[in-house]
Amino acid sequence: MLVRNFKPITLSALVMLATTGCVSTTKVENPVDIISNDNYIVQLQDTEIMPSKSELQGNRSRVVVLPVRNNTKETFESGAIREMSSLIENSLLGAGVEIVDRALASSLGDEIVAYEATGKFSGGGVTVADIAILPSIHNVNVSSSFTPKSTYTKDGKTKTIPSSCSFKGDISGNVKIYQLPELSVIDGHAINGSYSNSDISNDSRCQFSKEYAATLASKATAEGVGDVINKVKNHFRQKGYVVEYRKRDDDHLVQISIGSERGLKVGQKIQFTRTLKRTNRLTNETTISVIPYDFEGTVSELLEPTNAWIIVDEKAQGQLKFGDGARQFFRDATILEAAGGFVGNLVN
Repeated sequence: MLVRNFKPITLSALVMLATTGCVSTTKVENPVDIISNDNYIVQLQDTEIMPSKSELQGNRSRVVVLPVRNNTKETFESGAIREMSSLIENSLLGAGVEIVDRALASSLGDEIVAYEATGKFSGGGVTVADIAILPSIHNVNVSSSFTPKSTYTKDGKTKTIPSSCSFKGDISGNVKIYQLPELSVIDGHAINGSYSNSDISNDSRCQFSKEYAATLASKATAEGVGDVINKVKNHFRQKGYVVEYRKRDDDHLVQISIGSERGLKVGQKIQFTRTLKRTNRLTNETTISVIPYDFEGTVSELLEPTNAWIIVDEKAQGQLKFGDGARQFFRDATILEAAGGFVGNLVN
């Protein structure tokens, strides 16, 4: 019997967290009414800096995920390599980017390694993509430990805890994001993952096969990549613009200029922004700033290939302007959402 290690938290606490938190919805009641009746339109002022034609077209980024750079000499790291590559590629597809076949940039990974070591770069493979992602594994470790049988007394009765073997996988590495063709580092994120479970056993050797070692390494990798993948995805979030605002009673909907063709999915979060032109009075230099609003929206079920209706809070009214930015926003689940999902699984 395998037993995952969970932090102690009572079921009643989980239920309380899950049921008292704010729950976002994607459903719009009577959508034909609110979309077809122009009496619900809220007039918007134009934003200060309107998007250009090229910005409205918004071509998707071409991204190549290079083969995982492996700095270990273990025989079981194949599970970690497979897991890291597939998790990153699948997550980026969900962000709406165009994944380039890494075979078209087969030499680029070696070029990057050489560039980091020597500062010289031949330029090979840089035309096939706009962004290159290089995942690396620095260390993979799997281990086991034995816990002898023990007893304790409760309510005058002796209870027995059977002997068991604990198995653990750990991984460390990083993922770097490069802008092409100049090969400048946009960002980098450390990856640290750990996974463990227990198996009731009388065998104090706690041996495991190479296949199981690969499984432990793979699951540890999934934990580590999962902690940073939203940070990576936010580099490629698709951006659209506010087109229309509608209000019916307590329903507030904003139409934006991108849809499922650009990777939007029902339930995704949308961050709204204002682009401002600012002049430094000391230098008389003008700069452009992108400032996020203090509210988010949720992609509703009214999602089409080239546009989407976003459910927003009432505070958006009076703040948003026609032409304001609207971009995907990937964030980690809050404790309320995590608890809600966990309780839901228990109930189901």
